[in-house]
Amino acid sequence: MTTRPARKLRPDGTVSMTWREEVLGVDDCGEWAVIRAGSPVHTSRGAAIEYATDQMYCYPRGSWWVAHFWGPDLSVVVREPDGSTWTTATDVATYVDISCPAERDADGVSFVDLYLDVVWANENAEVLDGDEWREVIADGGLSAEWIERGEAACAEVVAAMTARRAPFDGSALGRFRGRQGNLIFNCQYSLTLICGGWLGVR
Repeated sequence: MTTRPARKLRPDGTVSMTWREEVLGVDDCGEWAVIRAGSPVHTSRGAAIEYATDQMYCYPRGSWWVAHFWGPDLSVVVREPDGSTWTTATDVATYVDISCPAERDADGVSFVDLYLDVVWANENAEVLDGDEWREVIADGGLSAEWIERGEAACAEVVAAMTARRAPFDGSALGRFRGRQGNLIFNCQYSLTLICGGWLGVR
């Protein structure tokens, strides 16, 4: 199984988060990869995030978003640069980064985070960070194409979540069960996606 570096970037090109992931394969939802439990996700402020269970990433072909699935244990350990540690958890059911399409090169895979996030909570698709999105636009921090594509992708994800279309119906993860090693997921409903925003990572 191929292992590669992965990077989440800010619109100015600086690195927000880095990790290593194993590529599982491709299906009609896109390319899938896994971060193994306990494998550190490094943030730009020097912290390391360690998930209690294996994490799945979905990189859809040509789409302007990236999804991060995790579970069944919803907790993480955060190791701060000063040596302190703390544990947190989330009850958000689905979390998607609106982003530029993922790019692959000799350095692995990377994607540019466009600030907007979509979550599935209380049986509704909710858009997060709208204020930050508008502020960045007002400051001229995004190109016209990124604004147009980002807003269209946000509407696309909201519609897909609401209709429970793959990969947001939970079915896609089951297609890779045979290649996931020790991954344990409830593919009926208890699928959680998260991309770092709730940890204050940008």
